[in-house]
Amino acid sequence: MNDMKSIVKKYVGHRGQLKKAATGYSSKKGNYHSERYPEIVIFMKHGPEYITLIRKTVNMHNPEMFIELGTLHGGLTMGIMEGCSDVEIHSFDYKRSLSPGLSLIFFDNGVTCHRANLMLEKPSEDLVNLLTENKHRRKILYCDNGDKIKEVNTYAKYISPGDLIGCHDWLFEIGPNEIEETLRDFEPYDHEPYERMLAWTRFWIKK
Repeated sequence: MNDMKSIVKKYVGHRGQLKKAATGYSSKKGNYHSERYPEIVIFMKHGPEYITLIRKTVNMHNPEMFIELGTLHGGLTMGIMEGCSDVEIHSFDYKRSLSPGLSLIFFDNGVTCHRANLMLEKPSEDLVNLLTENKHRRKILYCDNGDKIKEVNTYAKYISPGDLIGCHDWLFEIGPNEIEETLRDFEPYDHEPYERMLAWTRFWIKK
């Protein structure tokens, strides 16, 4: 595995530029500070405290695979990679928003980043294939791309009983009425801590 100093030297030039090169943002709010690579700070839409919650849920479920829809700058991806051991991570997005250095870190750590336009009317063939080819593996599908309602309603059918589906922006971009029929095959999973913290994330387990 490449060490962080070689990545900094190759892609950034000196440490003072790494934050800009890694994220393109300078906001102090909503940043994920890498636990493994101190130089890496990633702007993200999840609050850092919610990453802790999500990692607890992932570790409690103990999946073989974590499949994320909506990579953006890789904050949640990095949080899962660093806080959830022995899970195979796949992340889907249409845009190339990751810096070269962060892409290399993900590659070195076995994270697979897929490029797919999940906003199209037709389901993503790559995502459907990944889900169906791994139907016997315990997994979590986390929907946080541009259309959470469509993502949950489209791809929930491809996961197996015992798998989790989750989403971000709960009650803002997606709510129970929009996915009512889909949720008939699911039960709430670990909702209480998210409700207590007024977090925008929810998970369900397939019956």
